[in-house]
Amino acid sequence: MRPDTPLLELAALQSYFLELGFARFKLPERVQAFAQLPRNSLGKVQRFVLQEAVTPTIESEESTS
Repeated sequence: MRPDTPLLELAALQSYFLELGFARFKLPERVQAFAQLPRNSLGKVQRFVLQEAVTPTIESEESTS
């Protein structure tokens, strides 16, 4: 992300999707910003690397709930 770009707020994003007609179960549960997306040599985003980065955060949120 660019330094001058404001971070998205979860509530604002959820309300935007609701205005578009999304069902509540399809709304995002969290927003996480990355400085740069991991890409392979072809330029495709490596989703498994993102999943590995986010999994500890999700597990810690679930254990505190």
